[in-house]
Order: sequence, then C-alpha cells, then structure tokens
Amino acid sequence: MKHINKILIILILLNGSLYSQDYDLYSSTWSYSNETKTITPKNFSSFSYPCKEMLSSIDTNKINSYLLKSFNDFRSDYGKPKIIEDNDLSSQSKSYAKKLSSNFTHDPNMPSNQDEVIATINYVLISKFDYKSSDINKLIADCCFDIFISSNGHMGMLLSDNYKLYGFGVYQNERSFSVCVRAYR
Repeated sequence: MKHINKILIILILLNGSLYSQDYDLYSSTWSYSNETKTITPKNFSSFSYPCKEMLSSIDTNKINSYLLKSFNDFRSDYGKPKIIEDNDLSSQSKSYAKKLSSNFTHDPNMPSNQDEVIATINYVLISKFDYKSSDINKLIADCCFDIFISSNGHMGMLLSDNYKLYGFGVYQNERSFSVCVRAYR
C-alpha cells in the first residue's frame, strides 16, 4: 500500500505541476494544497486502499443518477448558474467512460460542436470516504468534478457560461472510475 501511495502522490504532483491552480476546492471529502499541489483526504494525513465492504456498496447507476445534482452544486460553489443535462450527451459520455478504462485518451471521433473533459479516479482517492454514515455513491459523484480543479482548461469548460447542455458518464473498473463530461456548443 505504501508503494501505491507513493505512485499516487507522484502522479498528483506531476499533474499539479503541469497546470496553474486558480480554483479553491469545496469538497467535503478532500483537501487540496496549492503549495504542494496534492489532494489529501480531509481529516487524515494519507490515503489507503478501500475496504471490500466499501467497494461492495458502490453502485455506478446511482453515481450516474447523482451527477447532474453534483455538477450543479459544483457550479454553484463557483457562482455559476445551473445547467441542463442532455440525455444524448450523457449516453455518449457513459459509453466513452467505459472505453477510457482501457484506453485513456480523448475521443478522436467527437463531433466538432462538443468539448469533453476526462479523468480517472483511483480507488485510493475514495479510501477515506465515510461510507457508513454517508451515501458513498453521492460522495463519488461529487468528486467526479472536484478531480479537475488543478487544470484551468478543464475547469474553464466545466464553469463556462457558453455551454448550457452537458452530459456525464462514470464507469467503474477493477481499480478506478473513468469519468467523461461532455458539453455542447
């Protein structure tokens, strides 16, 4: 587990150093250090690996059903208006999130009138979520947007006033969640 934490910290540090961070994190589960460019669990010093009981309580159908509310809450934290979910974009996003688990790259066939952001959330990052007194699926839905705060480009799309229609998709594999968010111009 220590090896996994070291690798995760290195990846977070590399990711954080590639982008300037101009956003505060409003997460109820994570903290973000602008100084070290790292995400840590709130009220804990480090991550671990989630227990089997926690993992067995995850339901991606529920996560996907919470994404619109989580996204609008996320946008509200930054003073942005609510958006409308487009069912076609969500269907595309869910389908593409599944593809991301085997090939993490932007969709080369995405229509020119759409934009997307993609991410992977390793199980280690959810290891300290309080799944016994909170809905783990809602917590994961919330963190699907928090994961982007270190990237001005990703946050620009998520908080843009130029998009009114968005679609969301999450796919769970053996060790992580793939996230795809699409917006229609």
